[in-house]
Parts: sequence; C-alpha cells; structure tokens
Amino acid sequence: MRKNIWLILAFLPFMSGCSWITQFVVANKSASTVYVEYEVAGEGTKAPGCPDNYFFPKPKVTKIEQVGDAKWNDLPDAVYNCDSNTRKVKIELQPGNAVFTFKISGYSGFVSEEKLKEYKYFEYPIKSLSITSKQGKLQYEGTQVTKGFEKKNIALYILNFE
Repeated sequence: MRKNIWLILAFLPFMSGCSWITQFVVANKSASTVYVEYEVAGEGTKAPGCPDNYFFPKPKVTKIEQVGDAKWNDLPDAVYNCDSNTRKVKIELQPGNAVFTFKISGYSGFVSEEKLKEYKYFEYPIKSLSITSKQGKLQYEGTQVTKGFEKKNIALYILNFE
C-alpha cells in the first residue's frame, strides 16, 4: 500500500495542468491625474455590461509600490464609472497609483494577430483601452490592447504611464 501512495505522489506533478491568471495593471507615474477608459467585451452574451467580479473583475487600486503585494482596494464611486449600455469603464487615476484593469487566463505575451487566430481558446476580455492626460491620449484597440504592457512576471503585466 505504501508503495502505491509513493507512486501516486511521484506522478502527481505530471498529472496537474499548467494554468495561471495574468493581471493587467495601469500605473500612473506622471505628476498629474490620468483617465483610464476601457470597453468590456461580451456584447451578445449573458455577461453584464459592467464588471461584476463574476464574469469580469471590478477594477481595483493600490499604490504603485504595492502592486506585487496584492493589496488592492475597491475604487470609490467618485473615481469609477461604468455605463452598462456602452460597456465602457472610466477610472480617474491619481499620480503614484496603479489600477488593476483586467485579467487573462494562460496569457504568455503578445503575439501577432495572425498567430493569435490559431489560439481558439484565447479571448480578449476588453475591446479597447485608452489613457488620457493633459499631455495627450494613448489608445489601443482589439488585440493591440496588451501590446503596451510590460511583463513583470507570468502573472503580472504593467503599462507605466509617465
């Protein structure tokens, strides 16, 4: 019996699948307030138009230096708005703060749109992302949304706005 248990334990690592969730965070390293806007994907599905922490995570905020520590806080209503008809989220992000915007399961980095079409299981949770400041506007659409994010580790990508 003991031999069977050791045999099962020896092969257990090979039986478990590799899976992870990658978080995408926008960090405001500038000296002024920025506005982060994104459009939630899923129209025509049962998914709600706004993040609900079930189908799609609600955005959370923390200080930039705490991003890796998972000390995320709910956004106050004064700086967070979502229109369920247009599926657009708008966040006012103060200097020195970072906002968790969305997550993707099994993300391993940006690939070309042609290569992305080969991955039938992969779906972008947002359709567009923009960051607006006094200096101008950054805009990403479709599969380009993740292109501006820098990999920190397999579970964290950050877009630093300076």
